[in-house]
Amino acid sequence: MGAALDPLFEGVRDQLASVLIQNGQYDAAIAIKNASPVAAAAAYAAARRFKEASDALLMILPGYYPAGMVETAARVLRAAPAHVASPQALPAFPFQLTYVYLYVGAASRAFEYSEAQVKTQYLNPANTAVLWYPAAAPLRKTERFKTLMRDAGYVDFWRTRGWPDLCHPVGADDFACN
Repeated sequence: MGAALDPLFEGVRDQLASVLIQNGQYDAAIAIKNASPVAAAAAYAAARRFKEASDALLMILPGYYPAGMVETAARVLRAAPAHVASPQALPAFPFQLTYVYLYVGAASRAFEYSEAQVKTQYLNPANTAVLWYPAAAPLRKTERFKTLMRDAGYVDFWRTRGWPDLCHPVGADDFACN
C-alpha cells in the first residue's frame, strides 16, 4: 500500500537498498535518498565503509530497539573487519541488524533470527535478505543454510516455481547455492 501511495515510502527505499546490496551494487544502495538509518548502515557495511555504517546506526531513534542494542551493533561494526573475540557474546540482533554478524567474524549467527522464525512457523522472506548478501556467500554453501531453506519451504517453492539465480538443483533431493 505504501508504495502505491508514495514510491518514496521509507519501506520501499529500504527494500530497494536491500536488493541492491544483494546484487553487489553498494554505491547505488548508499545513494538512495532518505533510506532509513538501518538500510544506510547495511549499505555502508556491505561497501566495507564500517565507520560510516556505525555512524548511520547511531542515527536510529532511541526506543526502536532494546536499550543498548544499537550502540553495541555500532561499536562492533566500527571495529570491523576485526573479528569479535566471542561471537556468542554478541546480543541476538533482530533481522534488520543481523548483517553486522557478517563483518565481525560471527557470520553463522546471521541464521539465528530466521531459524527462530521458522520454528514459530512464520518467516517473512524479507527476514532472510541478509543471507543473500554477497558477504553471506560462504553461509549459502553450508548444510545449515540448506536446512533452513528446506524448513522454510523455499526449496519446495523453488522446485515448483523456479530456482533463484544463485541456486540450482543437484540431483533429485539436493541443491547448491553460490
